[in-house]
Amino acid sequence: MTHVKSPYNFVPAPRESEVFKCDWADQVCHDIPFEDGESGEIELMLRAETPIFVRNGHAEGKDTSEFSHVVVNGKKKYFIPATSLKGMLRNVLEIMTQSRMKLVDDDRHAVRQIMITKGTVIVEGYSLTEGDEKKNIKAGYLVEKDTKYYIYSCGKPMKIRYTDLDDVLGTDFGEQFDKPVLKSEMDKKFANRTGKYKYEKVINGKSLEHKFVIHPLDDVDKNGKEYQKSWVSEFQPLSYVLFANSSDDDFFYGRIVCVGQASNYSVSTARKGEYVFRGKREDVITDEKVKIEVPEKVMETFLFINRHNLHDELDDWKYWKNKLKEGVPVFYRSRQENGKEVVKDFGLTFMYKEPVKYSVKECLKYEEDDNDFAELLFGYTSKKQSLKGRVVFSHAFLTTNINDAEMKELTAAFAGPKSSYVPFYLKQNGNGKTHKFNTYNSNPVLRGYKRYPIHKYIKKLPTGSDARSTCLKPLPKDSIFSLKIRFFNLKKVEIGALLSAITFHGSNDELYHSLGAAKPFGYGKMKILDVNIKTLNYENGGWEEKVVKDYLGAFECEMKTKMPDWNSSEFIRELTAMSKEQKDDALLEYMELAHFQELKNTGRFLQNYTQYDKSGIELQTECSDLEGYKKERKKRKVFFEKERERLIAFLYRQDIQEIDKLIAANEYEKAKKIAEKHPCEDVFVEKLKGINKAETQWKAREEWGNVNKEDRAKIEEFIKRWKDCDVDVQELMQAQTCLNNLMKQKKEKRAAKAAASTFDVDYAKGFDKFKKEINKQFKLANGEFGEEKLKWIEKVITDFYRRKDKKFFKKNKLVSFKKYPWTDISKWLGEDNARELYEELTEKGN
Repeated sequence: MTHVKSPYNFVPAPRESEVFKCDWADQVCHDIPFEDGESGEIELMLRAETPIFVRNGHAEGKDTSEFSHVVVNGKKKYFIPATSLKGMLRNVLEIMTQSRMKLVDDDRHAVRQIMITKGTVIVEGYSLTEGDEKKNIKAGYLVEKDTKYYIYSCGKPMKIRYTDLDDVLGTDFGEQFDKPVLKSEMDKKFANRTGKYKYEKVINGKSLEHKFVIHPLDDVDKNGKEYQKSWVSEFQPLSYVLFANSSDDDFFYGRIVCVGQASNYSVSTARKGEYVFRGKREDVITDEKVKIEVPEKVMETFLFINRHNLHDELDDWKYWKNKLKEGVPVFYRSRQENGKEVVKDFGLTFMYKEPVKYSVKECLKYEEDDNDFAELLFGYTSKKQSLKGRVVFSHAFLTTNINDAEMKELTAAFAGPKSSYVPFYLKQNGNGKTHKFNTYNSNPVLRGYKRYPIHKYIKKLPTGSDARSTCLKPLPKDSIFSLKIRFFNLKKVEIGALLSAITFHGSNDELYHSLGAAKPFGYGKMKILDVNIKTLNYENGGWEEKVVKDYLGAFECEMKTKMPDWNSSEFIRELTAMSKEQKDDALLEYMELAHFQELKNTGRFLQNYTQYDKSGIELQTECSDLEGYKKERKKRKVFFEKERERLIAFLYRQDIQEIDKLIAANEYEKAKKIAEKHPCEDVFVEKLKGINKAETQWKAREEWGNVNKEDRAKIEEFIKRWKDCDVDVQELMQAQTCLNNLMKQKKEKRAAKAAASTFDVDYAKGFDKFKKEINKQFKLANGEFGEEKLKWIEKVITDFYRRKDKKFFKKNKLVSFKKYPWTDISKWLGEDNARELYEELTEKGN
């Protein structure tokens, strides 16, 4: 293969030192507009230069072959969702403003490189083959308990030969996996290499738990029978076992575990067999002494490696994932963490895929602050804080008439590029070829923002198996869409950045955006036709030259204060090279599967796009007076500091006002939370003291307000002195004790009164009204009525019954003692007394 083909390439992501950090970042606030802030809207018209398809992901029925639409008056109204448009333009803006590349999945890939031969170019750092690491691999059962995961250890795994399995169990492992002509056809059918296949087609319901003994490792057994001599590799660190005979007294229980394998083990010393885990599974997973915790990140990595719940989920995990309560056999390594043993990594085979050292996001090495252009415009959420975006997109509705008959359904099988392929996704050393690849275990730097170069012509969509194919109905070429972008409180440079991303800094006549599915094959090439802007400073709107120079010029000058060559930087050239119509589409194709491995073997990798296509352009200059802008910018620095002080003072004033409102409403906990946001500010420290004082006074007044006038007179002096905070601790305790005693006496009086008092019952208002009043007295009486009160209640219930109260004493309600209203009556009278009354009234006791 002479060329490295790929329908995508990358614009480099800026290193932390190259990130453009906005001076006004800490002044962005939705409550306080910038003094030079503007609000307005931008109207856009886009034309599809090639057919375009955006999947219908929201409508009822979820027909994924349909273009995104809503149904209005029985007709489909097609549109491009706002999220798709925002993603398209944000990606360009991130590149043009040298913002941090943060919108990436934080996946942690895995590798498995068993053999490294002479001339191997990519050494992936697979540690399970190093030194004695094989001896550190243990066996156990993965179990889910209370949303957490644990491995119950069985110690070292053991092995058993195919021949022994077949002799005792009557299986055909030998014919399936150890013959010149394999019954499993595993070399042709990948699914037949799996542990799932072995359980379902070979074991086929036979018992997995048996008695075993350790293999003697001699050429002959104790009966003189010769063993096979070439049954174990010298590199195999595991013990082999045999099925125990009835005469063996040193047996142990174990469970047979089948795993997948890469290919047929053709060499004579290959380890042909399956695994045995010591002990019965049920005994192991109930032994808390062998339980080891699986950290959340380790479990997330395992699920990602096995493609959990994705379209390409691995067969063996699909087989096991619903058996987590009963225990899934796994192989694992452990480490010490905070004085206890935890799982380091694990898998479903002995030489499982090992998670790499660095996740995708860890390759970026960015700082945690949120002051780059993209996040200030579009908003962010971080561990420390969050900011609402100041730019809002509408959907882009189709403005041209489309006949549904024009929308022919196509079938295609799309490849799924994976960031685990280091010759494409990681920066490499050399001019297209290296003698040693950088990997996620060595020196990883991500290539950057993925972009699909614009095709000159659309290509035929690839087809595949039904399982891998997807259907789509694209809108035809020349479809025109209209949308609005509304913005709030943006500085001039920020409006310029947004317009620059939309128009490629005024170069939209020769550059294109790309959108939707099938971009790798030329679909979704989008042209910006018309841009109209309305802002506070340009109420009439339009796209006049003065508007261009004002906003784009301000943005360009801002970038050039830190990067003088911004117009022709590496970031801009790579972006524009891929945004032009390509002269030759031959390199913009997916490679055959075999070619990916060939690249790895020969040390070749995907280079920057400008190495293949030199057509990247320098953006036109709109910044006419850079030196003047720099002088103005220095003045603005002083202004920024004053703005910052003004903002802080405003926010402090807001918080203080809110605290005072909450104190007035007796909402002390909410007031405390606001004050505690400013632990280093004296004004809020004093405010917190005031809150505590006000809360103490309020609680005192609340309690004393329930004391009668006679009792209150006894402690009136304390009330006055308490309000003035002029009471020592001992006096305060005496006052509180006095108050508590008074309150206790008052409560006891109320309880006694409620336990004995009766009232006039209005039978016309029904049983419900009576029940409500009795329940209130029952609570005041602490759940216990006096004897006279109980007799009175029985009399009232009898009267209700004899009056045939329509609501509560109809015969169909009185079918069971366990039903309403006897549930309440049992509570008042006690169950025995209530039952006796029930039987007397219903004559069931006779």
